[in-house]
Amino acid sequence: MEDDTQVAISSTGVNPDHIILFSKQLKENERLPNGYLQSWQDVQKAAQDSTARLFLDAGGFNAWLAYILVKQNAEKQSHFRGKAAFSTLINELEATPAEYRKALAGAVASSTETRVRDRMQNVYEKLIKESQNDILQQNKRRRTTDCEGSLPTTSGDMPSPPAASSSAVYLSIDRSPQGQRLVYLSSDMFTGTEQEVVNGSLAEIGKFFPPYLSKAIRRIQDPSNENAFVATISMTFPDARVTTMIECQMALEITANKVEHMAKELFNAHLETTEGLRYICLPGGARVVPNPKFTLRGCRHDIISSMFGLETYAAVMASPPYQVEAKLGHDTTECISMVISQGANDVAIVFLSLGLREGTLIADKLRLR
Repeated sequence: MEDDTQVAISSTGVNPDHIILFSKQLKENERLPNGYLQSWQDVQKAAQDSTARLFLDAGGFNAWLAYILVKQNAEKQSHFRGKAAFSTLINELEATPAEYRKALAGAVASSTETRVRDRMQNVYEKLIKESQNDILQQNKRRRTTDCEGSLPTTSGDMPSPPAASSSAVYLSIDRSPQGQRLVYLSSDMFTGTEQEVVNGSLAEIGKFFPPYLSKAIRRIQDPSNENAFVATISMTFPDARVTTMIECQMALEITANKVEHMAKELFNAHLETTEGLRYICLPGGARVVPNPKFTLRGCRHDIISSMFGLETYAAVMASPPYQVEAKLGHDTTECISMVISQGANDVAIVFLSLGLREGTLIADKLRLR
């Protein structure tokens, strides 16, 4: 394998360290990255000379996925061994000509081990190919229905993914190793790795969460009923066909006037606002300025039940990452985090990692859809 890789490197003139780092990500990662579905949608509408698009066009699914893995590692706010190499690679890559990035993508694809290539092809098949026949049939029925109503408006941007119950259709490109062709992708395809349910019932969140949190969650107009409001809660669930994850994620949007209190209660973080900007104040007078956001991690154990309720606390404790932390004796948990923007009027988002079974029951109780 090493000899084959060296041939590929010498024939492309690409930095061998770049190829090795990208290929290593495909080899070592058994799970798809967070936000994979959104990244896949973004690359469909990305500029032709963007790095993600160049990797997809020149190297196919494998090269594109390797790029996403490296980029996410480079952008992680936590520190870990090897992060500097990821950051350096991404920075160097953006400064190179498009032709170099295309050559690198091709080299990554060609140097991928057969075992890894087969595993990635299996993921690709499950994400797209299994949906082809159903999608085409749905599209035939939809064309008949659409002709009876008004035509959809045209937009240069791809629409955001709808709820899992929707069946919207997008036009995309199949860039599998077998060649390129136009295909129809429905929102059903995007549930290949994740399913998202959103918008909690106000009546139910008032029963489920403690009073302070219930009032702190932002309200928006119900998309299906202009005379009603819903709570901005979302939950993301994995698909067992392509992952062995047994956890899910909840996201709560917190109103701007509750952000500082919740940051203090959950993370013992001191936030202040000056001239419309938020800062995190450190002992000794130093301040951290979001640029444009920062993430707080390390939530106190003793506050979880009183802030989120006993059932949510039990769901957090059921998540695999929490159980690992407990075995290691951690006195805080990274299963709860808070993303805060620099604008004093911006909402914050609290993320919770939950056990899959427990999270499913919570989603049902909150009437997410």
